[in-house]
Amino acid sequence: MLDKEDEKWKAVPFWVTLGMYGIKTRKAALLFEYFCFALGTMGFLGSFVIPELTLATVLWASAYWYSIAIRWIDNRNLGQKNT
Repeated sequence: MLDKEDEKWKAVPFWVTLGMYGIKTRKAALLFEYFCFALGTMGFLGSFVIPELTLATVLWASAYWYSIAIRWIDNRNLGQKNT
């Protein structure tokens, strides 16, 4: 569980807080990261057939943002790693 009421969370950068908004567990954050990566990959591959799908590659940036935010939280021991 991510205890966002803890004093340590007051020192968390805005980009981490924004990324973890509404997410209560590390597992949910990881699932969202994988989901964004998968959709970004499908958008990239699909863009060769339907050019409008190129916009879906923005989800790769979202997956990268989540991966960095999750690692930032892990490195500072702000959440339990087993949930």
